[in-house]
Amino acid sequence: MNKPMPGSDAVSDDVSSREHLTVKPNTGGVIDLLNAVHRSHLRLNVMADQKANILMGIIGIMFTVVLTKLMSSESYSVHLQLILIVFIALELIAFSASLMVIAPKFHGRFAIKNIEAMPNPFFFGFYTNFKEEDYVAHMLGSIEDNEKAKALFLKDIYQMGKILKRKYKQLRRAYLFAFLGVAISLVLFILDVVVNLIRGV
Repeated sequence: MNKPMPGSDAVSDDVSSREHLTVKPNTGGVIDLLNAVHRSHLRLNVMADQKANILMGIIGIMFTVVLTKLMSSESYSVHLQLILIVFIALELIAFSASLMVIAPKFHGRFAIKNIEAMPNPFFFGFYTNFKEEDYVAHMLGSIEDNEKAKALFLKDIYQMGKILKRKYKQLRRAYLFAFLGVAISLVLFILDVVVNLIRGV
């Protein structure tokens, strides 16, 4: 019957402890977190586009009604025509801001000649400037391990955040001017009616 060698338990315990120290931490939770943040950014981007499209549709309907009324300008007083012009001007600003939300933004800075200098290799505006084989080779070299993959993931999230910041600023401006167009026009119309009543008295 074979007997364990003296000190074999100590050796096995030492090896087990070393193996425990060399085990890399599980990065699955980190990747899941980054995926959740990325999906949240995508949903916010879709929501911004949808809100801008809805607002543009509402403003378009109001433009149609107002312009139709203005075609028969002889039946309206000068004051009422000015009110409608103010309304159109403010709503046009709101429409333009909504359009800026959904309009793609491209600049000359996308024309990057060095593939290593791409700020975000996941964005088509950058990587489509290079050949497919060069891009694939670059990405294979860039995502050799989880740490590099996480760094690229974080860059993409940051770039999406900058785009969302710009979109929601424009969306806020669009809603503000759309509200001002209705509110100011309504106030001016009420004042015009009140002045006419006072003059009539």
